[in-house]
Amino acid sequence: MKNLRSIWLLLLIIPFALSDCSKQKEISCSGTTSFKRDIIPIFNANCALSGCHTGSSSQAGLRLDSAYAYYELNHDGYALAGKPNYSIIYNQVLGTGGVPIMPPTPAAHLDHTLTDEIYCWIQEGALDN
Repeated sequence: MKNLRSIWLLLLIIPFALSDCSKQKEISCSGTTSFKRDIIPIFNANCALSGCHTGSSSQAGLRLDSAYAYYELNHDGYALAGKPNYSIIYNQVLGTGGVPIMPPTPAAHLDHTLTDEIYCWIQEGALDN
């Protein structure tokens, strides 16, 4: 199962190497984005829902509920500190870099203020703060 997850992640990362991420907009960050205060609420409200990214049968093996989110995002390269444009989680909430947009339902797509928060958290070092 672990090998299957690694292969799946590799397949997601390959498009980043082949795409031109420099075309993505620049976002101004304040330097004060907090994982606990700003990012966890985004995941709790939009991702860590029943049948999605919570519990032992979470989609793609990625748990985004509060107790697991930080480890999951930083352990498998979903959030590459200082490199949001190359981070899987940021590209997924935008639907760029060759990965499917998450959440998948158009009505549930995150607005730019939320995706900007995720961008800034990663840009500021993807800290567990």
